Amino acid sequence: MGTSSSSRGTRSRTPKVPSSVDRTEATSSSQGGTNNKPPKQQKLPPIPAPEGGQRFRSTRTNLRKYIETSEKRYLARSLKNYVSKGLGGSKNATRRMAPSRAVASNLLGFIQEYKDVGADQVLERFNLTQLSGKSAIEVLQTLTDLITPPGGPVDEAVPRNALLESIVELEQIEKLAFEDLTVEQLESLFADFIARTIEKRLLHTIGERIFTESKSPDYLPNIEQQIVDYIRGRVKDSMSQHFKTPRTKASIEKVVEKIYANSFSLLEVLTKEEI
Repeated sequence: MGTSSSSRGTRSRTPKVPSSVDRTEATSSSQGGTNNKPPKQQKLPPIPAPEGGQRFRSTRTNLRKYIETSEKRYLARSLKNYVSKGLGGSKNATRRMAPSRAVASNLLGFIQEYKDVGADQVLERFNLTQLSGKSAIEVLQTLTDLITPPGGPVDEAVPRNALLESIVELEQIEKLAFEDLTVEQLESLFADFIARTIEKRLLHTIGERIFTESKSPDYLPNIEQQIVDYIRGRVKDSMSQHFKTPRTKASIEKVVEKIYANSFSLLEVLTKEEI
């Protein structure tokens, strides 16, 4: 993948939940200026060596079968085993996403403000008034710099890459002014971001070699997108249950936690066709 580095994976003795996760919090700081680079050329931080192990063997095996056959049942089994066997269930999986949850909470807060007060006032509240009248992609890329939490390479790279990619993939984003964005588009961006953070954590965990050993490099972006699309379906199902109208920082964080937890729980469930 273009945003991750090739490696074998970490060893099975790696603890399922890093001890530093519970202490991870996002901090926001306003950054002046705008990003005028074309979105697809923006440099993304590298994602370092993955953290696999024997407990992820079934995840790798089924994903390799999916890459070779394109049978969705193998993708479903791979993701189920990733959550249940590799990460120890949806609760542990959600805890591991703490840095991404912090970014998701800030993103959801931004979306809620946009919905409540409109484009101009939300820029003022986020200290981004210098972007008034700018394009949607320019505002959202600058917002990415603002809400991406500091931390270790993985903590920063996963949510940052996920958000930048979600922005670029937002329908008609290159033609829109920021004030013309609809709430539905921003909520779609939010769902895509969550799905991509889960996908990138998966790829970080199992390592990139599984792809390069199975298909030509030209095929890899299609596989990545297929994984994202599958996960996004579960995220949207989760959002339909938990995406209320949070008003406080605490309630926003709770909604985000529930969406991640329920998304992971749904990934553990196989349909009759997937068993």
